[in-house]
Amino acid sequence: MKKSLLALFFAICFIPAFSQTQYTGSLTNTDLTFNRPDEGIPPTALSPVGTNVYYKVVPIIVPAAGLITISCNSIWDNFAILYNSVGFNPALPLNNSLCANDDFGGLPNSGFIYNFPAAGTYYVVICSYKNNVTGPYAVSTSAALVLPLRLLSFTVVNASSNSNIIKWSSSEESNLNTYQVQHSMDDNHFTDLINGSFAARNTSANAVYSFADDNVVKGYNYYRLKITERSGHISYSPVVLIRNYKAGITSLKIFPNPASDYLKIEVKSMQNKKALIVIIGAGGEIMLRGQYYFNNQSVLSVDIRNLPAGKYFLKTNIENEEIAMVFIKL
Repeated sequence: MKKSLLALFFAICFIPAFSQTQYTGSLTNTDLTFNRPDEGIPPTALSPVGTNVYYKVVPIIVPAAGLITISCNSIWDNFAILYNSVGFNPALPLNNSLCANDDFGGLPNSGFIYNFPAAGTYYVVICSYKNNVTGPYAVSTSAALVLPLRLLSFTVVNASSNSNIIKWSSSEESNLNTYQVQHSMDDNHFTDLINGSFAARNTSANAVYSFADDNVVKGYNYYRLKITERSGHISYSPVVLIRNYKAGITSLKIFPNPASDYLKIEVKSMQNKKALIVIIGAGGEIMLRGQYYFNNQSVLSVDIRNLPAGKYFLKTNIENEEIAMVFIKL
């Protein structure tokens, strides 16, 4: 599990607020294989673990230039690479590649937002993170979003159980008036956040903005940018989503990671309380499930000695709060 890329990759689950086109299919053990690229914009090297992975090529019709979200969903750990209109050559998988992405915030789904310069046919190659993994998938694309600037990144991270940090960076700003950070609890009804208005800098260079929302509530929180031009025209950024947990749950840590024998989970103020632990393999299969108890130091241990080496998803349910994380078994 590599660190999520900041530029154009969103490090949390992304929920587009636009109509979608969906392409469905399934990876099987009769599909062709290739050595996939590593993450990058564009990728510059082949992956040391993604060798001889099954793949499918999904042609994506881009009707107009603009910012488009591509999401790849499956119950297995998928990986996606976007190629330009020239196409994909499995013998030279770095050629013509535009970007490649592994996970969104620890979930087994890849995806990215790309600012397409022109209409045309592009290609998404969907494959597995490592070899010998198959199963159904769905690739979704949002409608093209044309903004009066180049949005390089737009992210939100937990600062605490009741505070989120929203950051965005842009370039090619011209004749803009303001950015207004908006919030929603249901992805439908957005309101302006107090003190969330920022004067645009109108610079061709990269500009970085940051805002702290200190009044969030437990549950899912959606954010978007309301962008107002000097002419009065208004446009909206893509929507980003984050989940806020009750106090204490956000302090969950797993260590060591990678681990070889025992995986330890620590959550503040959980002495002697129980947790439901589920470990899921890269192919979506449940490898381990059970109830565990935190000791008087708020740490519990999970015996993973019988797990094969590889990448796994850890799901915890603590006081009806669920968190998913990724760990590596050596």
